[in-house]
Amino acid sequence: MKQFGFNLKNWREAVVFSVTYTVPTMMLIVLLKIIVLLYTDNFAMNAILTPYASIQHTTSGTLSKLHVWLLTATLYLLLIAPLQEIITRGGIQTSLQNFLVGKYATLRAIVVSNLIFAAIHAYISLIAAVLVFIPGMFCGWIYAKQKTLIAPIISHMLIGFWAIWIVGFEFL
Repeated sequence: MKQFGFNLKNWREAVVFSVTYTVPTMMLIVLLKIIVLLYTDNFAMNAILTPYASIQHTTSGTLSKLHVWLLTATLYLLLIAPLQEIITRGGIQTSLQNFLVGKYATLRAIVVSNLIFAAIHAYISLIAAVLVFIPGMFCGWIYAKQKTLIAPIISHMLIGFWAIWIVGFEFL
């Protein structure tokens, strides 16, 4: 199990490493939103931070928008993001790293595992699939550097929550 990232080896260092590199990435997401707002018509009247955008079109008779926001964000943080990292990094990337040989085996494992990760998001939209590829590469790099699933899970949780539930990329 250790080989597949299920370990607590240097977990404090992994957490610090993950957060240190993830926060600037989160700022790049804000910059991307600003660029989208400036250069696309469909976002012309939107704010930079729109926390409720992910539930804007939700209609529920019993749950308020805040409840839906909290429920979906919690589900994402506690279940979806960790499972995606366990499958993508722990399963696919680790297996590819063990299977592939050569100088760039780890890089190829990261790219291939992220192509699969991005393809899984294609049901949302092609834009979503393309956009998750980039932070996916980032999480793959973090996993390769730290060799524990703790680091990419934390990074994935922070980036996903920030991009969808705070910055409010509606098309994701």
